[in-house]
Amino acid sequence: MSTEFVTHSAWEDRSHARPRVLRQWFSVVLLFLTILQAAVIEAAAPLQKIVFVFAGFNERSGFIFTAKDMRFFEEQGLDAQIVQVRNGQVAVSAVAANEAQFYAVSATGASLGAMAGGLDLAFIAGIVNKLDGDFVVSSKIAAPADLKGKLLGVQSIGGGVWTFTMLALDYWGLVPERDKIQFRIVGDQAVLTQGLISGTVDAAYLGYTFSKVAQRSGFHVLQDLAKVNIPYQGIGIVARRSFLEGPGE
Repeated sequence: MSTEFVTHSAWEDRSHARPRVLRQWFSVVLLFLTILQAAVIEAAAPLQKIVFVFAGFNERSGFIFTAKDMRFFEEQGLDAQIVQVRNGQVAVSAVAANEAQFYAVSATGASLGAMAGGLDLAFIAGIVNKLDGDFVVSSKIAAPADLKGKLLGVQSIGGGVWTFTMLALDYWGLVPERDKIQFRIVGDQAVLTQGLISGTVDAAYLGYTFSKVAQRSGFHVLQDLAKVNIPYQGIGIVARRSFLEGPGE
């Protein structure tokens, strides 16, 4: 009698446990199938290829590479190719021709001029929102007034370095035409730094990295532009409105 009672009780325990175990296994299988389905869908959906151009070879452009290394583009379904071009005019031309979809740029003559000329560019993000960087000069320049009659290096007329230089000159009350300040197109900041060291130009705007290189060669910083708080839309991201508003974008 006692044995029958124990056996019957154990059978009842198993009967009650089975539905619970089945439910647990069903939940695990369902979760696995859900994850597998998501992986299949993700694998089946190809990443959208985009080209991201930039012209300034300096530390501010590093955010693009950080985003790629951290796979932020892939998280948004994008396969980003990052391309450096010679200057802002080339970058704008690439975007205008739809050869590039995004451009990392400041509010420069190249970008603003393209907008004023009718290209449907729009800033979609601002990374740095004030003027920064160093205005680096030779030892014969001790004050902003000493820039009169001097030769300043730029990457291009209308580009970022030129714009930053013009903003600095305006802050100091200097006018290139009146004060006989001339510009020489030298190249990107690496080449500008070499131009300073070789004496090709008397002064140039440089990002902080290349500024350190020039300082080690005996040049000094006339002004850290971040400390004078000149409002400015620095490095940001632009794209064509037609691309952003296009089907499936």
